[in-house]
Amino acid sequence: MTVGEVWEDTLINASYIKGEEFDISFEFWLAGAMIKSINEGNASRINDQVLRSYTEIPEMRFGSFLTNHDQDRVMSQLIDEDKKVKVAASLLLTAPGVPFIYYGEEIGMQGDQSHDWVRRPMQWSDEMNGGFSNASPWQPLGPAWETYNVAEELEDSGSILSHYQTLIRIRNEHAALRVGDLEVLTTTNDGIYSILRVSEDEALLVLINLGDKPVSEIWITKSQSILPEGHYTPVPILGEMTLPAIEINPNGGLFHLLSTLEIAPYQTCIYQLQPQIP
Repeated sequence: MTVGEVWEDTLINASYIKGEEFDISFEFWLAGAMIKSINEGNASRINDQVLRSYTEIPEMRFGSFLTNHDQDRVMSQLIDEDKKVKVAASLLLTAPGVPFIYYGEEIGMQGDQSHDWVRRPMQWSDEMNGGFSNASPWQPLGPAWETYNVAEELEDSGSILSHYQTLIRIRNEHAALRVGDLEVLTTTNDGIYSILRVSEDEALLVLINLGDKPVSEIWITKSQSILPEGHYTPVPILGEMTLPAIEINPNGGLFHLLSTLEIAPYQTCIYQLQPQIP
């Protein structure tokens, strides 16, 4: 498989996929929109860009990612806040495309381009040299490496690594997140990112709070969705809060008030929408 590194606008990126130049190509504009939306606490950028990437690049043949070896690490761009880094992982692993994770992002490694600190040794443990090697590495370890390392985070169910593992497991178990169609829903709160991922066999509703305040009493709407008419029971996959049945009208329209759900700051909720039998 060949992956293109086309650091250009989505339309230019798409032009490399329409022939036989590459199998997929990294979508830099989507990566930037994810990080900016989180720092702004506003979903408008990611709403526009994820839909643009999905519609303009054929067959979802783009590599989704957060940062790479030429950019400041996502932890540093998100002001060293664990909760924001988890939200970034949620955006990445619920979006269409082929996700790539730059080493160390899954444990919250820090680093900027100065002194090439985005290429520090992987932090495996709190042992000498972070468990990377008995020899002195080419770069010093990153800040707080005694805490932000694989061994420590594997023991913490609330860690960044545990969040990544949960999302990867959910993505592997649910085809809708891997190959499903995308629909971006309109919400009555700019801080809430809401999408539908719909495959042949299932539909998933994703709700992510990008802001630092809890959100409740919000509407999610779509004048015409790809879901068939009927009532759907939201079954929690990530997040334990229950929702009442969601109705899709004869035109495929969705107009639903989330009155029983309070989405905590930086929380991710994923529901499987199971059709109710009449």
